[in-house]
Amino acid sequence: MMLICFEDHSTETLRPISELTPLLDLVIGGFTQLERIRLKVGEPHLVLVRKILSLKVEERGLRTEEVPDEPALFVNMAINPKSLGSTLSLRKGEALISDGKVVAALLSARNAEEVISNYSPENITRLILERSSSRRSIDRGVISYPWDVCPLGLDLLKEDLRHLVRSGWYDELSKGVYVSKSSKIEDHVVFDSRDGPVIVEGGLEPFSYVRGPCFIGKGSIIFSGARIECSYLGGVVRAGGEISCSIMAPFSNNRHFGFLGHSYVSSWVNIGAGTATSNLKNTYGNIRKVVQGRRVDTGLNKLGCFMAPHSKLSIGTMILGGVFIGTASHVMGFVLEDVPPFTIYARTLGYNLVELEIDSAIRTYHRMARRRGVSPSRGEEEALKKFFEISMEERSNVKKGRFRST
Repeated sequence: MMLICFEDHSTETLRPISELTPLLDLVIGGFTQLERIRLKVGEPHLVLVRKILSLKVEERGLRTEEVPDEPALFVNMAINPKSLGSTLSLRKGEALISDGKVVAALLSARNAEEVISNYSPENITRLILERSSSRRSIDRGVISYPWDVCPLGLDLLKEDLRHLVRSGWYDELSKGVYVSKSSKIEDHVVFDSRDGPVIVEGGLEPFSYVRGPCFIGKGSIIFSGARIECSYLGGVVRAGGEISCSIMAPFSNNRHFGFLGHSYVSSWVNIGAGTATSNLKNTYGNIRKVVQGRRVDTGLNKLGCFMAPHSKLSIGTMILGGVFIGTASHVMGFVLEDVPPFTIYARTLGYNLVELEIDSAIRTYHRMARRRGVSPSRGEEEALKKFFEISMEERSNVKKGRFRST
């Protein structure tokens, strides 16, 4: 049986963290979606992603084109990790449905080939349902919005870290604290593992505090005076200040003092000194968001910021709770509304919205990649260029006063 992972139209409702990130790379808990699928189901034979991301995915050795010669299990990459076990009990021709979306389906080789050959994120739900002979519904089978990622991830983080500890990959430094051979921990670091384990693959400078559950990836550095709690920091992350209940994807930087709470930071983001995210309303009420023209109650009274890849925050930036910051945007001042991709935003400082040139975004990516000791990816550049074109109308609407609001 082949395993085929696919993106559906959740790529739109999961913006901005899905804008330049394949859903297989979203971090929920202690694993990316791809890592968890490999752990629970197996190695994908094929991944179906948006065309703008095809090269980026193929550079990693993942196949995006193949003709199946056996039955195929289709798994939505927006699947709720808690639903992965349900995919293993599907009968041939059966589809697993949640909130009108296909969570997973087991199709014959012929039907699978027809789905693959006509695939797009917009039509794959229809294609699979037309070729399934039976359906079974489950609740909360997929993640639909960015704010689904953080509370679910925090719920899973402790369990995921315990799984990693049981794997035997780490040595126990002290009770509840585990380190890899690549870690470097200096004197006068305080660990608190009473609420969950701490796993360290990177380095910690003196006088930093880490409270579990917490994961610090290989090549990452936690600077002196930092307070990190209940968070996931991917590989080659720079972290300082206070970080609470947040996810930082690989190659991002939050080096200086400030506050990052209940937030998701995608890759290649830089957060300037003194930047703070609000994660609680003065009324202590639930935070609401406008998504695709519809106001949605997040059901959460604590919610920070969601930053797309390559976005940059200037020093002293203050961000309202629940704000979305688009791909490669540069923001400064008080950020009271969602920021579209490829824009320079300084409304509260008295400046009009300005479009960021795509060549500038690519040059900045090259410079940041060199600082992190990696070669720029041609797939990343292509994705940036194509998404710049796709998002042009959105920037135009913002200039006319029509924008996605908090």
